[in-house]
Amino acid sequence: YCNESQSTKNAFDETLFLSDYSSKELEKTPLLHAALEIGCPMGLMNRILCACGARTAEFCRLDGQNRTPLTIALSNKETPAEIVIELFKRSPAEVIEKLDADEEGLPLHRIINAGIKYSSRSENELVLIGTIVEKAPQVLHFQDNIHGMPPFMLACIDNVWSIDVVYGLLRTGPWAIEPYIKKRKPIK
Repeated sequence: YCNESQSTKNAFDETLFLSDYSSKELEKTPLLHAALEIGCPMGLMNRILCACGARTAEFCRLDGQNRTPLTIALSNKETPAEIVIELFKRSPAEVIEKLDADEEGLPLHRIINAGIKYSSRSENELVLIGTIVEKAPQVLHFQDNIHGMPPFMLACIDNVWSIDVVYGLLRTGPWAIEPYIKKRKPIK
């Protein structure tokens, strides 16, 4: 069973979505990166995070595509919010700062656009958003690259986020509405 022929192995590899990568690249891919990429179940992700412990080097490591674990998590809509929060808590400031300069947008914008959420109630949504704002408060000052909207307005799109999240974002960054107030014409 374990001694597959090379042709069987190659045929199997071609069916995988990872077939775009060379086997040498895959061998170099850190476990945490691979688990996030394929969307491992929550229990397995927790075990991998426990194995990483407090070693910040694991959260700074880059895969073959120069991505950190946090970058991978934010690009996968299926990443559970609990994992995103844990990665934000464990990632050093320099990893989060690199995300701010990334062309894909700021972390808060990515999460709101992707709809990365808990499956339960809105208090947990507030924990997710609050964790990001706490680690990277500058995100409240910027509009996203796609819609040109501040975070609270992004959260209103498609009725994905609760009113608690929208209100929390607006209350935390009230200056976000100033550009819209200045453009408004006075009522006569």
